[in-house]
Amino acid sequence: MVSTRAQAATGPSDPSAPAAAVAGAGAGTGGSGAEEIAQKSAGVTSYMNNGHKESLAYLVTHHADLLKPLAASAVEMVSIDAKKVTLEYTPSAREGKKRIDVPFYPHLRSYDEVRPRFVQLCQISERVVKNRKPTVIYKAPKAGLSILFVLLGLYAALRSDTLASHPRFPSQFASEWSQARARLGGREGMDGFILTCVRAHVVEAVAMLFYASYKGASRLTALKWGVTQLLLGFPTFFAFRALNSTDKLQRRAVFGAGPEQRKEHH
Repeated sequence: MVSTRAQAATGPSDPSAPAAAVAGAGAGTGGSGAEEIAQKSAGVTSYMNNGHKESLAYLVTHHADLLKPLAASAVEMVSIDAKKVTLEYTPSAREGKKRIDVPFYPHLRSYDEVRPRFVQLCQISERVVKNRKPTVIYKAPKAGLSILFVLLGLYAALRSDTLASHPRFPSQFASEWSQARARLGGREGMDGFILTCVRAHVVEAVAMLFYASYKGASRLTALKWGVTQLLLGFPTFFAFRALNSTDKLQRRAVFGAGPEQRKEHH
């Protein structure tokens, strides 16, 4: 799988992105290499922590592969040098504080490069986090389809007025079969029941079509779920949720879909 960082790094930076927050940090100074960057690290760090934590939050969210965007209050810049930016963040109270190094490739050669390269890192991270798209996948519920065929066969049998008189029908069950059909209303009762189910399934199928689209499914994937809902009814909803829960959608948005999932998605 190609990581989202590798994909984003190939795109041009967006000068209108809020990540230009670092614009005032040390621009226009003569560079003297890694030593000068290290000496002025505290100033850049203070500048970012005092007013531009939102950009830092995007940076950490992207490079730490976090499922949910960090709050600005949950991240703090620790230092910067010619090779990396070091940040601390707290994804949750349960997990506690963590540290991450975001590298510069290639390494910074002078202090003059700090601002444009830092801005570029923040812009790329912001675009990736904001443009994450969930991958809704489809997988036919094979057990459900098997049950559907069984139920259709049972419906056809119960609807038949001549099945009990067929030579191969067990004569000892003929009476019980006729009584069961009578309780269910015979041919008219079964037809009425099926008509009610079809109406309900049509409504459910339309609802599933819109629901799958709302969750981010492609038109083809949403159509597949809608048709399956039409055939199987409400169990399809549980199958959809099992494959496309919020947590799984977030993970696929961050880490991408596997080969089989990508094939199913398309």
